[in-house]
Amino acid sequence: MVALSSNGNVVAVGSPASNSSVGNVWIFNNYSGSWQADNNNSPLISFEQEANQEQGFSLSLSADGATLAAGIPGYNEGNGAVSVWERKGNLNSPWVETSRLTGYGNMGNASIGISVAMSSDGKVIYASGMYDSSNTGAVWRFVKSGAYWTQQGSLLMLA
Repeated sequence: MVALSSNGNVVAVGSPASNSSVGNVWIFNNYSGSWQADNNNSPLISFEQEANQEQGFSLSLSADGATLAAGIPGYNEGNGAVSVWERKGNLNSPWVETSRLTGYGNMGNASIGISVAMSSDGKVIYASGMYDSSNTGAVWRFVKSGAYWTQQGSLLMLA
């Protein structure tokens, strides 16, 4: 599980099986061609921790590397979620977990966050749940407006 910002300055590496499968995400920054671990608060460990939640199973970064979506498919006994992390300022600024996106409309334990994709501006996230609706699968769309994320529209059902 690896994500690279399109500006090439930030890499996120997921380790979903670490820490009793709570999962961690490691951040690396490119300082003038030299890659270094982000020691401000790397690894990123979610404020809500559950065994087997598998944070970092999937990852996506905004173009500037300032927003990270981390899939947590085992969260809430397999319903799943996406953890959103942001940092303000430069590469030395700390990461803050700002949201946990759980979605609604799932049928069964969907494992939301099996895969995630984020828009370049970091304001739209798509998250799939492959086990939704008796393993048919679905995709949730989340949009950020101001400081808040909301699910937009109905699920995209995979049929």
